Parts: sequence; C-alpha cells; structure tokens
Amino acid sequence: MFSARCNTSLPGVLVWELAGEGDLETAPSLQGLFECPSPEPLVVLECSRLLLLDAAGMSAVVVGARILGAAGGRLVVVGATRSVRRVLRLTRVAEAVPMFSTMHEALGWYAINTLASAARAGPIGG
Repeated sequence: MFSARCNTSLPGVLVWELAGEGDLETAPSLQGLFECPSPEPLVVLECSRLLLLDAAGMSAVVVGARILGAAGGRLVVVGATRSVRRVLRLTRVAEAVPMFSTMHEALGWYAINTLASAARAGPIGG
C-alpha cells in the first residue's frame, strides 16, 4: 500500500508526505506525482512513513528529479527511514536527490543554493 498527501503550507515549497511502500506495484503512483509540473521551485518528498523503496520506486524518484530539474526546480528527500536512506545511498540516487534529516536542514540548503545561483548569475540588468 502507498499513499501520498500534498502539503502546500510552506511558500515556494510543495511537500509530498509519503507513506507505505514504494515498490513495483506502487511506483506508477509515485511517478505520477511528477507528471504535472510543480508550481513551486522546491519539491520535498517527506519519507518518515515510507517503509520500503525498491528499484522501481527509486526509478520513479530519479524520473521525478529529472522532470523537476528540466523545469528549473529541485527535488529533495526529508526524514527518510534508515532502510530508505541506505538504499538511496547505496544506489547513488542520493547524489542526484539530496537527503536531509529535517525540513529545516532542507530549506536551509535550498536557500543557500538559491542565493549562490543568483550570485553566479550576476546583477540583474547588468
């Protein structure tokens, strides 16, 4: 069983609260979360209640990261269980999709990276 609940209480952030199992049976539902472009630049997969993530589930996460990246957005994972963190690290998915223990850490990382990108772009109209 798999469930995803959308939370938009943070400005500029779309949070998908995931629960259950991200496996071959439920991967299409997970990937479906990314089919419509997000109106927010940061999408968070809150995974504290996600018990399992297999190869099909990881593939859905990678596809989601690519879709968001192509649209100028970012995907991050927050609060993953030990087993989910381990799988994401061992398969090197964590290199493409940053993982954080807390939402606070993820938002801090995003703010720093957004400011750094703006600084590299140079002054507006300059």
